Amino acid sequence: MEQGGRRSGMIHGFLFLAVAGVLAGCSGGGAGGGGGEGKTVVVPPAITTTRLPLADVMLPYDSALEATGSPDITWSLSGGSLPAGVSLSGAGTISGTPTLPGQFPVTITAVGPGGSDVKSFTFTVRSRTSLISVDSAGQQGNAESGAPPAYGGEAELSGDGRFVVFNSSAGNLVSGDINGKRDIFVHDRATGEVSLASSGVAGIPADGDSPLGAISEDGHIIAYHSFATNLVNGDQNGAGDVFVWDRNTKETTRVSVVTLNGGEGMCDVPPAGGLDCTSYDPHLSYDGNLVVFGSTFSNLISGDTNGQADIFVHDRTTKVTERVSVGPAGVESDGFSGNPGISADGRYVVFESKATTLIGSGQDTNGFSDIFVHDRVTGQTTRVSVGAGGVQGNDHSFTPSISRDGRIVAFWSLASNLVANDANGVADVFVVDWQSPSPTVRRVSVDQNGVEGNGESRVPMLSRDGRFVVYESDASNLIGAGQDTNGQTDIFVVDTQPGAVNPVRRVSVDGDGTEAVGGASFFAAISADARFVSYTSRATNLVANDLNGVADVFVTQRP
Repeated sequence: MEQGGRRSGMIHGFLFLAVAGVLAGCSGGGAGGGGGEGKTVVVPPAITTTRLPLADVMLPYDSALEATGSPDITWSLSGGSLPAGVSLSGAGTISGTPTLPGQFPVTITAVGPGGSDVKSFTFTVRSRTSLISVDSAGQQGNAESGAPPAYGGEAELSGDGRFVVFNSSAGNLVSGDINGKRDIFVHDRATGEVSLASSGVAGIPADGDSPLGAISEDGHIIAYHSFATNLVNGDQNGAGDVFVWDRNTKETTRVSVVTLNGGEGMCDVPPAGGLDCTSYDPHLSYDGNLVVFGSTFSNLISGDTNGQADIFVHDRTTKVTERVSVGPAGVESDGFSGNPGISADGRYVVFESKATTLIGSGQDTNGFSDIFVHDRVTGQTTRVSVGAGGVQGNDHSFTPSISRDGRIVAFWSLASNLVANDANGVADVFVVDWQSPSPTVRRVSVDQNGVEGNGESRVPMLSRDGRFVVYESDASNLIGAGQDTNGQTDIFVVDTQPGAVNPVRRVSVDGDGTEAVGGASFFAAISADARFVSYTSRATNLVANDLNGVADVFVTQRP
């Protein structure tokens, strides 16, 4: 069994019909110089679209073709055929909802007053499940992709599911990847392009592993944890750091730095309990301006003397680094804190912690990891992994996820007293609206009738609105008797809205819904709009011709 270590549709081409009629008025003097004669030059159309954006089966598609020439262009399909449900308009827009996956060769003609142009394309409709850890031509990775259990972590999706950030040891996903290290990549699901995010100064290969990545909801900013020393100039602390890569400018900056002056993070106070001197596990606010991460560095802020792993937020605009794993009046924590998440606006930060000082003296006495939310406006830290009446959990709680507005928190826990009738003796997944007048923890790793899972469930992640929860589970009874027979860890999505029809769905399946065979699926994430789920899997049947024999990263369309 492989366990995750943290939580953490409409594909628009957004190509525009660009036409430019070129009119040139020419006049010439006749005999005697008494007059002029106008002349119009009409430029024939030239199709400039180079490739059609990829489509997803059973999801709306809308993409405009691009051409230069006369403004009066009529478009038509002159060869091949588009898939059922998709058509080309005379104005040059391909739209509709494809009902079948596959590749559809087509020839498109643009006719204008000055002539015509013809171009061939392949219209590709992805299956419900697609392989992400490939190069830009679709070639499978030649080594493992997706974080190994030793690190923990998952591929993450941008808000609309277009961009996927993941880590891989493969050396064939981009050209020139010769470092033999685990790197961070970004896959553009609209174009198929794969980019290397964790490259060093001047594009040289990173000289250390980069195991964990995160992406902003708008898909613009990538944050990641790395042990490399050559990603930025002057990296001499010999420790793991957190970096940000701008997908547009290709610029890399280090963010696990001293507040305001940007100095290197260091462990002037030795970490307690034999912890490494490092920063880790980044996550991003909506626009990527705020980066939350864990760190054992003791010099990021003044007065950090606890020798513990703490949670920090770095503002990329103001350069301020702030510690948020603190108790009343900013008192330092007395235990390890990790696995942070942040609301879209950055006000709320969720994390797990073994500290006993975060909610006031004598209140946290259970001796286990709990889930906390820190309000960066009020400075208050609240424990949310509690049962009815605020009873403390009787076992550890881990890896929280927080909704965009900060109200809903999901986490997994070994505690058996957070809800009534928890008798399965294994870890479950829970959600709570901690801002409600009477916060009540709810268990969601159950079947549609509320029957508890017969195996452990772990590592949840929430959609933007907190309605959908994705998680991994060893249970075989979540989707009905006799339906889950593969004996493997699978990925499930639950719709927490009351009255939802078929609220629990397994998503680690192939394009026809066949269950995974050949290995476990783990490290799940969900797009903010809840349309897509990413995960790592060792299964061999999720897509055709998966022959590389290693863990891969997949994206499945939520049913």
